[in-house]
Order: sequence, then structure tokens, then C-alpha cells
Amino acid sequence: MNKTVIFTDNSEIKGATTLTSIKYDYLVYTVGAEVQAFNIPGVKEHAVFMKELHVMERLISCSFRCSGFMDCLETAAFPGQSPEGVDRLLHMAVVGGGSTGVELSGELHDFLKDDLKSWYPELAGKVKIALIEALPSNKIDILTKTIIKEVKEHSIVLQMPDKSIKEVPCGLVVWAAGNKGRKITQDLMAKLPAEQTNKRGITIDDGLRTKGPKDVFAIGDCTATSYTPTAQVTLQQGAYLAQVLHQLAEKDGLEKGLKKLEGLHVEGDEEKARV
Repeated sequence: MNKTVIFTDNSEIKGATTLTSIKYDYLVYTVGAEVQAFNIPGVKEHAVFMKELHVMERLISCSFRCSGFMDCLETAAFPGQSPEGVDRLLHMAVVGGGSTGVELSGELHDFLKDDLKSWYPELAGKVKIALIEALPSNKIDILTKTIIKEVKEHSIVLQMPDKSIKEVPCGLVVWAAGNKGRKITQDLMAKLPAEQTNKRGITIDDGLRTKGPKDVFAIGDCTATSYTPTAQVTLQQGAYLAQVLHQLAEKDGLEKGLKKLEGLHVEGDEEKARV
């Protein structure tokens, strides 16, 4: 079996070589996943995704096309804003009722309760947090059975439970509505149609080995397991796999040493036979 990984340089600045391959004894596949936008118009352009580090920085501050939380507050506090503009800027919509969306909504609420009252006392009581598709809460507006139809620059278009369409002004839209496999993961699974049949991600066993290729492990949310695809789970998987790889390295070293000793033993027997 040819155990190699091929890398291609797809950056804007390229050198003379753009393709290389690296041999491996054991491979850990941990490319993560990407955000599932469900082809809803405006999501990629106007929502903030709870996924990558550089995107998370946008949530805290203001950069690229989407306003961050603090920028919405500072803009709302700017003298001369209309009441309607202030209400829009201080409406934070979190889309996704999973662990990420619920935890973020709770963190935002705690921030309002613990810090914002001292920083912006005139705005603290005006901030609204809407969690779409989640469990009930006292301090956060819950919109269950509500479908996102479109995300615009300054609003979101919702299909309400009664099928009516409602456009809600908002200053920040955080998208935490699930993940999907990256293209490289989809391509890998397509090469293993008999072994990799779960559309959610790479199928692995209890030892984190992928089903199909030998000596390949996979961790994180590129895999399909019964565990919630969170950073905490991935950290636990990484710590376990580090121990496994260390043990495998020791085993491989012992096997190589044993083969070397066996070779010396054979050479000694042949020398005795010649004498």
C-alpha cells in the first residue's frame, strides 16, 4: 500500500513547486467541517459563523462585511441615532438551537447582566436576544418552529409557525445552525463507497480508526459519531489519540529491533553452517 499524502499549494503566491507528497506510517485526519447554510439567501454574506477563529474575531469587533457585537453597541450609543436604528442595532439574532447557539445566547445574556450595565447603562435595557429554534427561557426571546427564509444586511426574513412571513430588523446575526463536511472529506468518502456510507462524516471505530484505509485515524467534527461535535470532545479525542500513537511508535520500534535481532541470528546460523 502506497501510504502517502499529496499536498497542493493553492495560495495566491506560488513558488516553482506547487505539488508535493509526504509518506506516513500513521495519518490523523482532522480537517474539521464547514458551516451548513442550507442555500438560504444572504447567510454567507451577512451572518457571522460560529466556526473559525478569524470569524469569531468578527463577532467581537467589526471587520469585513458584518458588524460585531461591540460595534453594534458603540454605533447604537453614537449621538443622533434614530430610535428605530437603535432598536435594530441592539437586536441580536442567534440562529440554531443546538449546544453552540444556546451557550452563545447564555454568554451574551451574562455579558448584558454583568458588564454592559456599567459600560452602557442607557442601552442595557434595550438589547434583545432572539434564539431561533431552542428551548424556552425567561430573558431570551424564543422563536420555535420558525424558518429562516433570507438574511439581509440589516434584517432577517422569517417564516412564522402560522406560515406568515415576517421581516425582523437586527444588528447582528450569528449562524450556529449546524455543519457539513468539507469538499476534501466528501471526496475521500466518495473513494470508499463500501466503507464510508454515513453522509454526516467519516465513520470511525471506538479506537478512532477510520473504516476502510489502514493506519488512518480521524477526530473532530469531520467524523460521524454519537458524540456532540464540540471542541471539548475533540480535545479529549486528541489526548487519547496522542497516547495511542505513542504506544504504536513504541510497538513499531520493538518490532524493528526484533527483526534486526532475528536477522543477526540468521546470519550467525549461516556462518556456523559454513564453518
